[in-house]
Amino acid sequence: MEFTQGPNSCHLFRVKKKIFHKKTPFQIIDIVELFEFGKTLFLDQRLQISEADEFFYSEAITHPALITHPNPKNVLIIGGADGGTAFNVLKHKGVKKVTMAEIDGDLVEACKKFLPKIHWGVFKNPKLKVMVGDGKKFLENTKESFDIITSDLTAPLLNPPSYLLFTQEFYKTVYRKLNKDGIFSLQADSTNPLCNEIFTAVFKTVAKVFPIARAFEVFIPSYDTTWGFIVASKKYDPTSLTLSEIKKRIAKRGLKNLKFYDENIHQKIFYLPKYLSDAIKKQKNIIRDKKPMIASQ
Repeated sequence: MEFTQGPNSCHLFRVKKKIFHKKTPFQIIDIVELFEFGKTLFLDQRLQISEADEFFYSEAITHPALITHPNPKNVLIIGGADGGTAFNVLKHKGVKKVTMAEIDGDLVEACKKFLPKIHWGVFKNPKLKVMVGDGKKFLENTKESFDIITSDLTAPLLNPPSYLLFTQEFYKTVYRKLNKDGIFSLQADSTNPLCNEIFTAVFKTVAKVFPIARAFEVFIPSYDTTWGFIVASKKYDPTSLTLSEIKKRIAKRGLKNLKFYDENIHQKIFYLPKYLSDAIKKQKNIIRDKKPMIASQ
């Protein structure tokens, strides 16, 4: 049972098989097999990703940003333990290095073992380096700069302490660690009309830091709702690419076997429904370290 649209309605799943359960220092991991969605990861009883529809999420958080950049080579993923994001990033044959900074090593190992149809063996790719530790501290301390930084985190929670990776201060750190034409991509919580306060506040906060910020939403069946993503850039606007240029970049990068993303989707997803555009305009909250936004557990 997961409450996806506020405290008064829920999404129910019938479990076919229990596969893995562990309480780590950061969260409770459950990997189960569901009848419709196959092997599915839950963290603290919140659904994260499932075999059947992971492509909606994994392709949305990666390809719009990477295709917008003319030549991404060095990519940082903060979070992303299931490997789906890394797998899609490394579909771009020009990418030379991907660093994944994930706080929960037990989660990485569980995903490696039990979710092969989400990560597709990406952890064996020599271009991927997994750094187990606090992604915020890693970003603050690294001397590297990146073409793409992707924030593939849980909702802003107290435990694990992801809420400090949704603040203006953190996004300023992201900005500094990007190259002069770098792009930031992130998941930004639900865009459901009943509960989009986190999404709209995250968007306003990102837009306070980056000169270009574009939002889009994707319906994810296992989430039972629409989910928000943001592409933020120092230089390149994802909405300015022509259909032919997007198609050309997809071919040049060697992107194949995609199930969600193509040139048509890229051009269409940045058109938001009116209710969501209006909600963004009405949102005045800028999330800060001393004024965080924390999702309910």
